[in-house]
Amino acid sequence: MIEIVHTLTKQLQMSEIKKKEFKEATLKDQGLKMVRQYWKTGWPSSIDKVPKEARSCFRFRHELSVEQDLVFLNSRVVVPVSLRKSMLLLLHEAHCGVEKSKARARQVIFWPNINDIEKMISTCMVCERYRPQTTKEPLISHTIPHLPYEKNWW
Repeated sequence: MIEIVHTLTKQLQMSEIKKKEFKEATLKDQGLKMVRQYWKTGWPSSIDKVPKEARSCFRFRHELSVEQDLVFLNSRVVVPVSLRKSMLLLLHEAHCGVEKSKARARQVIFWPNINDIEKMISTCMVCERYRPQTTKEPLISHTIPHLPYEKNWW
């Protein structure tokens, strides 16, 4: 397991500046502090015993790991609360839409309620402006036939 986690930090495609920013934010984040502590000492048996700040990670507790002060969910970096807004903006920088932005996020980062992407994109003025317009075709009234195949449509 340790070799796998070391591989994660070596293969992490992140600049040293961004990695340092993530480490500092992770160390300051109260929820991730608790997650790191539980990872070292063991998680409580029930979610009721977990403080509110760390509850969102309880169901993923078996998939979490810690290396070089960064918290990982499998191979993805867990984003501290303070960096989530900037990560949302970075993910949606190309205005690719909800599905592509979520797919892009799921490749490298994680945070509970990552569906914040949908909320952010729904309020994006650029996406709203260039979204394809779906105009409804006008309804054309016609007489209802009494028998099947009674009416010719052409």
